[in-house]
Formats: sequence, C-alpha cells, structure tokens
Amino acid sequence: MIRITGPIEAGDTERLRAFLEQNDLIHCYEPGYCPFQNVLSLDSPGGNLAEGLRLAQFLRETQFNTLIEAGRACESSCSFAFLAGYSNYEGYYHPRRFIHETGRLGVHRPTLALPDRSFTPQEVEAFFVRFDFVDSEAVRQFVYALSNARDEAGPVLCRVLSPTGGTQVSG
Repeated sequence: MIRITGPIEAGDTERLRAFLEQNDLIHCYEPGYCPFQNVLSLDSPGGNLAEGLRLAQFLRETQFNTLIEAGRACESSCSFAFLAGYSNYEGYYHPRRFIHETGRLGVHRPTLALPDRSFTPQEVEAFFVRFDFVDSEAVRQFVYALSNARDEAGPVLCRVLSPTGGTQVSG
C-alpha cells in the first residue's frame, strides 16, 4: 500500500509517477502483474484543485484502488483521487474505492482566491473563463467516477458538461 498524506500540491502526480516507476509498481497491464494489488491510501485536506484532477486522471489510467483508512480524511481536491479508484477488466467496470466507517470523504464547491486589488474587465473575464473550466471539469470528473462505464448516462453527461461541447473524459 502507498500512502499519500498532507496537502495536494503542484507536481504531486509526477512525484507519484516517478516513485511508481522507480519501484516497478506501474506495470498493471503487463503479464505477471495484477491491477488489483496497487492500493493508494489517501489522507489529505485537499489543496491544489488542478493537481487533484491530474492525480485522478493518472489513477484512472493506472487503475489504482483507493482507500481512506480508519480515522483518516480525504477532502476537497483529494476527493477526485479517491473517486478515481476503479478497474476496467475486459470491458467490465469495477469500483475499487474503499472507505473505513470512521474515514471521512469531504466534498465542496471550488473556491477562487484572488489578490486584494482592482481588476480590469478583461482580467475578470479571464478569471471566470478559468473558473468555469475548472468547475465544469470537476463536475465531469465526479459524473464519470460515479457512473458505470457500461452505462451510457456517464459518457453522455460528460460530453454535455464539456466546455467545448465534445470532449469526453477518458477512462
């Protein structure tokens, strides 16, 4: 089991990828490896939303199981990583996320922290565009994580919620 603790910060996904490669734990699809043995235990108050989304995408690609242990919490951007725990074996979707009865999963709406100063209309528009993208991406990640890959509703909702109208979260 691999444990991630503390705030999610920029670069965490690449650090995890490097750790997995160094320890030969990233070969889930190669003969002799079982995709169900990799377990990522999460204990984080959250942090960088963009990095949480990158981490979730990486965990979906590598089909890690996710776990919140007894008395631990996975909150905010960490929740995307937790919900990414699943496997896809021969076209069958298997949720592989586990939470102890005393574990805690915390979800909330993203916040936008801005410096205390005046902004031009163009800057305000740029903030809204970026926030709308992150907000819609967060919703798409949740919809995809909670839907069964064999259920058409998940992919259809992901396309509808896409800021471009046609991009779909791959899983």
